[in-house]
Amino acid sequence: MASKPFVSVRKWIKWGDGPAGENTDTLVLTSASKHFVDTRIYLPTAPFSLSLPTSTPLPPSRLEWGFAGTASSTPAAHNAQTGELETPAHTVWTHWVDNKTRGFEEVRDEGDMWTRDDGKGGEEVLEKGVMVNPNTGKVEAYEELWVDLEPILVDGESRYWSWVLRTESESVRGVLIRIGEYIQGVVRKGDYTSVSRWKWFGESEWGVPIGRWRVEACVGALEVPAEAFDIRSADESKSLRPAPKHSIRSFPVFRFGFNQFNSSCEARVEEYPNKKEKRESAFAARLFMALAWLPREITCTVCTVYITSNVDPKYVVVPKAPKSGSTVVVQTLNNKSEQQWYIKDGNTTIISVDTKLCLDGGAKSNWKDMGNLYIKECADTEDAQKFNVLADGRIELAANPKECIDLQYMKATANNPVGLYACAGLNNVGAADKGINWPLVNVTTF
Repeated sequence: MASKPFVSVRKWIKWGDGPAGENTDTLVLTSASKHFVDTRIYLPTAPFSLSLPTSTPLPPSRLEWGFAGTASSTPAAHNAQTGELETPAHTVWTHWVDNKTRGFEEVRDEGDMWTRDDGKGGEEVLEKGVMVNPNTGKVEAYEELWVDLEPILVDGESRYWSWVLRTESESVRGVLIRIGEYIQGVVRKGDYTSVSRWKWFGESEWGVPIGRWRVEACVGALEVPAEAFDIRSADESKSLRPAPKHSIRSFPVFRFGFNQFNSSCEARVEEYPNKKEKRESAFAARLFMALAWLPREITCTVCTVYITSNVDPKYVVVPKAPKSGSTVVVQTLNNKSEQQWYIKDGNTTIISVDTKLCLDGGAKSNWKDMGNLYIKECADTEDAQKFNVLADGRIELAANPKECIDLQYMKATANNPVGLYACAGLNNVGAADKGINWPLVNVTTF
């Protein structure tokens, strides 16, 4: 499999010695980080059954399978002398949420992958493996034929975007993925599963883009904040147009809905009963921007974020001056690109959006408590510019993981320095030390 985001559709499936055929509309979105959402919706069989695409909610019986998780692949091996294939590529899919399981038990399925010519100058992938046949309930050998779709650049965006949002609580798990012009999500709450698909349709009027995200399919009611459908301009700081009104299903923006009988998946933005609820909802949407359902992690190819202080989320990390060698401080959030950073999950460089300079820990002798942080010219070989973004909110210096980014003196005031401090935190409380905890507020991976 490619190490970049891709969209796959299934052409057919074959069980055992039976004939190849397709009775579902199957779409899989896989991110560069190998997170995936796979939905398989039965094709209509009755004369008056709804065909896809449709914005009308489908009955739960139309969902053949909806699951999401992570994939890991082993590349194919070829003979060094002859170039002949010795071992096919192999992929394992670990299901983190699955409508067919009891509770949240982990399920794995796997298959061997053969890439072959589709006869039209392109490629298709033949997958072979063993899994439970939903028609018989028995474990059987299967073959599936897949084709990858070329992404389309969405109007108003200067690059192809890919993001992954996840949420988890005691009774809820959900994943939402965008790859180019497709968005697809699956969420399970108890025994209820909802899935939704959206696709961007580009249109223009008098040369002005008026495209929109259109619901392609939905089972149940999966709520997504309006900001998830926002389209950003090339400078990634201003919205080209208002978010489509089908984006939020009900108040508050961070809840799931599982009403199986809603008349449309394109429900309008609701009016709020009072100012307090409106203010709380707006705060939730602004706090996590498009991180649907208040997810606990950001997973994306490249995110653009505000690095907010857990001492006071109104304060964010910024360069003190827009030039190489400047130290780093906190300032009140102003929603401008000068306060934004490019960042990735895991091991990453952290790059100032405006200056294109990298966050830097300085000389090795500076990698200690109360050491300063700087912005400097980016260099791939510079260890001082490599950080580990941890799921608990801490950001550690990769070359010295005992030191984390710190709000010095724990003072959320304008121009207070941002430097380094022990990742163990004050009194060894770790991430509970708010001075070393930096929630990432997503800006542009909508």
